[in-house]
Amino acid sequence: DIAGTAGKAVIKVVHRCTDATENQNLDLSDCQLMSFPDAIFHLMRNTVVLACDLSSNVLRKIPPKLPLKFTHITELNLAHNRLSTLPEELKDIPELRKLDISYNDYMSMPWVIFRLPKLTYL
Repeated sequence: DIAGTAGKAVIKVVHRCTDATENQNLDLSDCQLMSFPDAIFHLMRNTVVLACDLSSNVLRKIPPKLPLKFTHITELNLAHNRLSTLPEELKDIPELRKLDISYNDYMSMPWVIFRLPKLTYL
């Protein structure tokens, strides 16, 4: 049933956020996310996130709030979603070195990636 499946997905996300408070790696891959839940910002408010994996979901956009709240990220995996654009605020993650945007719906390279001075892997 849909309610049971949704409940399991929420529990999975909460468990992954709990893990991230210990290892600074927010792994939300394969969580069936259609959008990035605001509750995650609350759950992670006292944690410095260094890596964020949002791959293999059904995300259509990344909220501008994500780069503003997770400013210490060095690795961001957005592969295998339905993204067609990236938020301009991504440029506000000064230490971002690795960005995976493969297997999405981009028609052209998002211009913001050219404003990431430390990016070494795309």
